[in-house]
Amino acid sequence: MRRMLFVAVLAVIMPGLAWASPGGQGAAGTLAWTPAAAPVAAPAAAADDGASAVSGGFSLFHYYGSSRAGFYGAFAQRVTTGDHAVSIVGDVSLHFPGITVSTFLGGAQVAIYRTDQLRLSGRALAGFTNWDGSNNFAMQFTGVVELPVKKLSGMSIELEGGVVTDKESKISAGLVIQAGVLKRFGGR
Repeated sequence: MRRMLFVAVLAVIMPGLAWASPGGQGAAGTLAWTPAAAPVAAPAAAADDGASAVSGGFSLFHYYGSSRAGFYGAFAQRVTTGDHAVSIVGDVSLHFPGITVSTFLGGAQVAIYRTDQLRLSGRALAGFTNWDGSNNFAMQFTGVVELPVKKLSGMSIELEGGVVTDKESKISAGLVIQAGVLKRFGGR
C-alpha cells in the first residue's frame, strides 16, 4: 500500500512537462502532460542476503544405536525469491573414527520465516549414506536455524537438526545435529 501511495504522490508532484510545439520554435505551443517515470523503491534487503551460501561445521550422527561425531559442508543456491524462497542444496558429512559414516545428499531448502535477527527454513534431502562400508539410499529431513552475525557481513551461525532414514532400516530413523558457520555471497 505504501509503495502505491509513493508512486501516486511522485506522479502528481513531479510530472515531466513537455511543450509540444508543432509550428517550430517561437510558435504558440500546447501544454502536454507526460508523467515522469516514477522510481520504484525496492524492498530493503539485508546486506547479507546473497543468492548463494556455503556452510560448514561440526556434525553429530546417531544411527543404529551408536553415535559418531564429524564434520559437514553444504552449498545452497537460491532459485526463487520472495518470503518463502527455495534453494537447491548439496550436503556432505564425514564422521569418525576412521570415516565410518559418510553422507552425500542433495535436495531443496524452503525459507519459512526471515528477519534480520533470525531465519528459519526446512530441508528435504536425498542421496546415500555409507555406514561401515554399506551404501544405502538415505533421506534427511531437517530444520535449519540461522542467526546472522551483524558485525560480520554475510556471516551466520547455523544450527540444523533432523532425522535420517535409509532403505535398509525401513522405518527406523537416525538423528543428525549440525552446528557451524554460514557465509552468504553473490547478488540477488
